[in-house]
Amino acid sequence: MPAGASRVGAHGSRGQLQLRAVRERHGVADERLAQIVEIDPADVWKRVADETGDLGDVLEAAERMAGVDGDLDSREKAILAELRERCRRR
Repeated sequence: MPAGASRVGAHGSRGQLQLRAVRERHGVADERLAQIVEIDPADVWKRVADETGDLGDVLEAAERMAGVDGDLDSREKAILAELRERCRRR
């Protein structure tokens, strides 16, 4: 389990429900979700491009996960902005 993963529950059951919805709708298992931070960014963007339907739940989960350890830094903000743009272009 990655550092800080146990704190996801600190945002309440709504955050847990959103992560469950991401898992169910997009076939992402907890282990795969945890590994996203360790894989090649090109692979993440390919997975986003390959998905069908609304990815608003994925974006919301990414925003929640990025904020688990406090305020977002410039790198996290840039990645979330790119994710928003890629989700919009689909």
